[in-house]
Amino acid sequence: MFNKDFFPTPKEVIHQMLAPYELTGKTVLEPSSGKGDIIDEMVELGANVICCELNDDLALPESIKR
Repeated sequence: MFNKDFFPTPKEVIHQMLAPYELTGKTVLEPSSGKGDIIDEMVELGANVICCELNDDLALPESIKR
């Protein structure tokens, strides 16, 4: 599933990245969703997330609602 171009973001970094922003009710684009760790955190903070992933091994089916 993972290859040389996959760089997972550590949870601590995700928290630091998102902490300055109020995401409740905002629509956010995640253009390289990977395995969804950043998406999960944004949804937990109340964001509506639109995501895309080019890697077929990481892409989520369109029908999944998290």
